[in-house]
Amino acid sequence: MLLTRYNDRLILNASVRVAVAEWALKNDTRIYTTPIREGVCVREAQAKKESIWNYAPTSVPANNYADFVEEYLERNHE
Repeated sequence: MLLTRYNDRLILNASVRVAVAEWALKNDTRIYTTPIREGVCVREAQAKKESIWNYAPTSVPANNYADFVEEYLERNHE
């Protein structure tokens, strides 16, 4: 499971993150530790039909996706 459109400043998002982690544990499901943060640049990239790395390569969401890819590859290389 991967959390997207995440905003760590919102209490609701923190509660959802805890609930998802608990659900994943009970259901023997993986949850990735890297959340993808919300950002206007993601919606703008989608509207322009561009990848986030082409549209806003230094943005927080682009960095989050890069971190996720790294985490994914590390986990699945085991």
